[in-house]
Amino acid sequence: MLFLEEATTMDPRFKEKTNKEEVFDRLMEVAVRELSEDEEVPMNEAEFQRDEEGDDDEEDHSKPASALGELFAEEDRQLQRQLIQQRSAPTIQERLKKELAVYRGLPPIPTEQDPVQWWCSKTDTLPLFSQLSFIYLCVQASSTPSERVFSTTGDTFCPERSRLQPEKVNMLLFLNKNC
Repeated sequence: MLFLEEATTMDPRFKEKTNKEEVFDRLMEVAVRELSEDEEVPMNEAEFQRDEEGDDDEEDHSKPASALGELFAEEDRQLQRQLIQQRSAPTIQERLKKELAVYRGLPPIPTEQDPVQWWCSKTDTLPLFSQLSFIYLCVQASSTPSERVFSTTGDTFCPERSRLQPEKVNMLLFLNKNC
């Protein structure tokens, strides 16, 4: 039931049907969980240049590095870049909150319009939520197709045909449903 509420909220045709804050909170949790693994916020070019210039200045004015310092110098620079990036770039939660506010402010679309195409057109303005929408909008609205497959399986794999190999049953079902 919770998943259906979330999917309804992600459908721009019916997003106003669920005005419960807990649905939007659950969407935020799912988005953070799903997108934080994939998302990397790039460092601004100016920050990268400042970081590089800072490293050069430190090397010129500081005492000579030890052998261990020289060995791990590149890793230290990468660590400094990551620290600068974490301080300056907005977190995924902040970006998601902004996108959610924009999404909630947009008017619903007509029922005849395709929500997948709508989300594809919004990838520039709502990049994180458009990624999340494809998780929810791929779900079948009805269990009828899967029930038909189970019914066909029962007709194909009966006691008289109990010696069929699983690969053969799979191929028979595939041919039955796709030809």
